[in-house]
Amino acid sequence: MTHKLRNARPRLAAGLFALALLHAPLVAARAFPPQDPPGGGGPGPNAAPVDYTRPFRHNEVTKRALITYKPEPGFTEEARLNGAEGVVRLRAVLSASGEVTNLSVVKGLPDGLTEKAIAAARQVRFKPAEKDGRVVSQYVVFEYNFIIHYEEDEVDERSVILEQPPAEYTEEARRNNVRGKVVLKVTLTSYGTVSSISAEKELPHGLTRSAIAAALRIKFKPAEKEGRAVSQITTVEYAFGP
Repeated sequence: MTHKLRNARPRLAAGLFALALLHAPLVAARAFPPQDPPGGGGPGPNAAPVDYTRPFRHNEVTKRALITYKPEPGFTEEARLNGAEGVVRLRAVLSASGEVTNLSVVKGLPDGLTEKAIAAARQVRFKPAEKDGRVVSQYVVFEYNFIIHYEEDEVDERSVILEQPPAEYTEEARRNNVRGKVVLKVTLTSYGTVSSISAEKELPHGLTRSAIAAALRIKFKPAEKEGRAVSQITTVEYAFGP
């Protein structure tokens, strides 16, 4: 059946790319350390004194900051009515004092979604980073995916998978003669990426993780509803055996 967009139930999704997050809520913030030239380590005998009060990049610390709580940002009514989707990226500092500071917008979205992401980021809880045995501040980038997604029977034209790369059969699974299927529920987004992966049926010895990695490489034509591309939930399977 088909529903009008304004009556669709908004649901958010963030890419779940680690097995440990398979059963996490559909809304999550991910922290990605900025990619910068390598550094870090304790000062050498001829090195200048280290300023431990400044924020450090992820590759400058001994132990990276560990996020322990990531609240959901929520959807705004205006964004729901306008069908706004996409990614909000925020740069921030996870301070040595345990606060999220220096928030700035790397990529925003309209209809109040950027503000929702900022409010959620301010509530993040974490264990601060360490450098040379001292608690220090660390730069991170938070990413929030806002997706209104539909079931297959809610769209006018279903998404079409064009390419589904095979999943690797791990050496450990081969040694243990593991056979069977991994079944994944995924969201094929309106902007051409695979998001919100969860396992409906798993297999041991790295096979579920292998299936997830393969699902992230799926190529597809997005679903359509009322003449425009939308995000659709679908199920994909990966069979394993000698």
